[in-house]
Amino acid sequence: MDTDKLETPDWLFKQLKSVFNFSFDAAASAGNNKCTLWSDSLDTDWKEVARGGVVWLNPPYSNPGPFLAKAADEAVRGVTTVALIKGDPSTRWWQVFVEGVATLVWIPNRIRFNLNRKPTKYPASFPSVLAVYWGVKWKP
Repeated sequence: MDTDKLETPDWLFKQLKSVFNFSFDAAASAGNNKCTLWSDSLDTDWKEVARGGVVWLNPPYSNPGPFLAKAADEAVRGVTTVALIKGDPSTRWWQVFVEGVATLVWIPNRIRFNLNRKPTKYPASFPSVLAVYWGVKWKP
């Protein structure tokens, strides 16, 4: 299965949206966007589009590094981003853009993602983590 096509499960997004009230989905397509405002490009100015709101990010699992680097850069500009990522501390992208950069919340069970807006038959073969990149105004 192409993990880049996995979509955030609705139950998880609804729970997180009740806390963060996301205004922008930063790695989406017309078929899997979770917010009215969305983009599938790293060229988008998240601060401008989110307009003070929180960004949701479920980056492509084959290459999350550029999206996580952007989340870290946007946090410096005051944008809070919550990213759903593969829990893989052995990777370079994790060591550079996640560890010590974001607040991590490990999801206790393997997630059953969606594919084409429907739950997959089996849960993911990897653990998932929420990486929160706190914008200046949100930092606890």
